[in-house]
Amino acid sequence: MSSGPYIRQKVQLAQEVILAVSQTLARDLSAEQAFAEMLKWMCDQLGWSAGSFWKLDEASNLLICQMNHTCEPCPAFHAACLRLLLKKGEGLPGKTWESGVPIWIPDVWVDRNFPRIEDAKQDGLRTGFGFPLNAGGKFIGVFEFFSKSVKNPDTELINAFAIVGAALGQFLERRRVELELCEQAALNNYAAEIGSTLNNVDALPVILQTCADLTLRHLDIVACRIWVKQDDSKLFSAQAQAGDAEMLTHPGPSMQIDQLPFDFRSDGNNADGCQNNALRFHYYCAFPLRMDDHKLGAIAVFGTRQPSALTIDVLGRAASTVALFVARKKSEEKLRVSEAKFREFAAVVDECFFISSPRLTEHYYVSPGFLTIWGIPTEEVLSDANAWRTVIHPEHRQRVDDYVDRLVGDTMPEQSEIDYPITRPDGSTAWLSARCFRIDQGDGTWHICGTVRDITERKIAEQRISDFYSTVSHELRTPLTSIKGSLLLLERGKGGELTIRANQLIQIARKECDRLIRLINDMLDMKTIEVGKLQLYRESISPIDLIDETIELIKNLSTEMQIELKTQVNTQRRVFADRDRIIQVLTNLLSNALKFSARNTEVLVKADDADDMVRFSVIDCGPGICEEDQGNLFNLFPNVHTEHEGGKQGTGLGLAISKGIVDEHGGSIGVKSEKGAGAVFWFDLPTTS
Repeated sequence: MSSGPYIRQKVQLAQEVILAVSQTLARDLSAEQAFAEMLKWMCDQLGWSAGSFWKLDEASNLLICQMNHTCEPCPAFHAACLRLLLKKGEGLPGKTWESGVPIWIPDVWVDRNFPRIEDAKQDGLRTGFGFPLNAGGKFIGVFEFFSKSVKNPDTELINAFAIVGAALGQFLERRRVELELCEQAALNNYAAEIGSTLNNVDALPVILQTCADLTLRHLDIVACRIWVKQDDSKLFSAQAQAGDAEMLTHPGPSMQIDQLPFDFRSDGNNADGCQNNALRFHYYCAFPLRMDDHKLGAIAVFGTRQPSALTIDVLGRAASTVALFVARKKSEEKLRVSEAKFREFAAVVDECFFISSPRLTEHYYVSPGFLTIWGIPTEEVLSDANAWRTVIHPEHRQRVDDYVDRLVGDTMPEQSEIDYPITRPDGSTAWLSARCFRIDQGDGTWHICGTVRDITERKIAEQRISDFYSTVSHELRTPLTSIKGSLLLLERGKGGELTIRANQLIQIARKECDRLIRLINDMLDMKTIEVGKLQLYRESISPIDLIDETIELIKNLSTEMQIELKTQVNTQRRVFADRDRIIQVLTNLLSNALKFSARNTEVLVKADDADDMVRFSVIDCGPGICEEDQGNLFNLFPNVHTEHEGGKQGTGLGLAISKGIVDEHGGSIGVKSEKGAGAVFWFDLPTTS
């Protein structure tokens, strides 16, 4: 019963400890201030000679003595605490960390796991007690206390300090949340001010300097630096620093680096060669300014303390915001330069460029060429969108209006070019060619862009050519037909008996007359195709019939040249085509094959299925065609040379006419050949639906 008052005294003491701690934590103190007051109170009121707080350094995973308090001089022990770094399980703090519960050592002089034993002996410290500090389930550090007398474990005090540790943990967690909320609010204000301020600036240097100043003002840093790459690979930069701090050559360990295009080296030189004249930074945090995987630059902040995760996050968001504005300004500058060059170009070319709304109801831009082409001031068409229409020849106006009405959305005509005549203010007539296309604006709207050029000279030249063709048709073909008829009569003996030599000369003249007629017919066919007036009389035809009729027409030539014609039809389909025109194509291809084939060889004519078409092929064993000449074969008068051309040249129009006929049928034509390996000329025709 004699121990009763003593027990009640210890319980009361434990309650006082809890009450004192609660009162301390209720005040508006920082964690460091609260810990310092608790160390002093516990040492002074509970009779401990010395006390320390050991904090876990997450970077090294070691315990570091953050603060000390002594009631009596303990210089050796105090110095030992400041120089030691303790691992988990090492010394009183390390064992408390490892166990997670309070630990009482009655006499540290006999404890083998006590690195400061000699220092404790020197200062006369005997009993040690420590309890862990956890916050939010995370280990923070250890409080330890020492007495110069040997004390046995005090259960009530140990339990009281377990409660104290929990209370401290709640205090730290509450302070952490409060600080994070305050920090989050401040950082959000920073991010918002970055965005709102940058919306009101124009020049790129102002953007960079504004962002650097705002970053320094809002964040707990010493300096901020922003770099932006110019197109010429030079650097554009802005800098803000606190007081007289200079950008350092050795900023210390990096918190975050993400493939920056700039060099943060630790060899005494950084990207700008700045000198460390005042303050050495311990941390820097850097982010690239990136837009669509393109590096525009970087932003870096320098400080003496490790930045929080919230700070790093908001800096990342700020970097994205700055990158957006930098990209926009760079794009605007490129657009400004591009537009200036476009206007310079538009001012010197003969064509007129324009950008307008759908159906050309409003014109946003019309180049100076409008005055040259229409003879009307540009200002007039900008103020009156229909000014260009009023001068169109009446008989063409409806056709042009129909074309303009289709300049909307997906209904824009595939053939976006149209020709029409106008009457200029001076009374002269001009032919114009307009070409339009659409440009999407990316926001659901779009504009019509186009060019207009004066084609009056081309129209005059076309009329001259048309007149020439008419002359050829009427003034040459008619007398040639008469000449051919007369030569045939002479050849058949209607003009009297001829000598063998005279008959030979008449045959030569008749063949040359036939060649001239073929040339004239080819020229007329080509002209008809060019002006789009080739008339087709289509019907359903069997490919074998087309091939047989063509071979019948050309078999005399093949016999004369001692070349065998073979056929191979591998399709049951029928084609929808103009019989005479397709026979004309086959005749052209077969004539060329015979012309360039050696005697005693063969030429094969085939018909095969090819998807939804029928493919006709003419295959010879001639000298072949080199690859560089193949793309020119179907042009007018192709400049193609082969090893067997001598004496076998034609009009040079056959393949061009064949292409025009096949194209009008909706098919295609081509060639496959290698030098010295013959040639395969083919064309595809649509089948009967």
